[in-house]
Amino acid sequence: MTNRTITVSVAVSVAVAHAIAQFAAWSVHPGNTATGFGWTLPWQVLSLPLFALIPRALAEAGFILVSLANSLLWGAAAALLASRLASKRNASPSAA
Repeated sequence: MTNRTITVSVAVSVAVAHAIAQFAAWSVHPGNTATGFGWTLPWQVLSLPLFALIPRALAEAGFILVSLANSLLWGAAAALLASRLASKRNASPSAA
């Protein structure tokens, strides 16, 4: 596999996994009127950084778009990390 393939695979995988986990965390958040009970820690972690940075009114008005952008941001960060790790692995001398 090439570095580009690994990077894109990681970005897509993390973005999709984050979107699913973020939605699940939101659905059990006590502030969500659909359930009215739950646990706040998963949402507090998975909603970072966008929901912490933008005004609440904007987050509520464009919840789906903000949550998707947040997941894409997590995917991009993971892809950057994977790319750096792959380039370090390729740059190090082979142990074989």
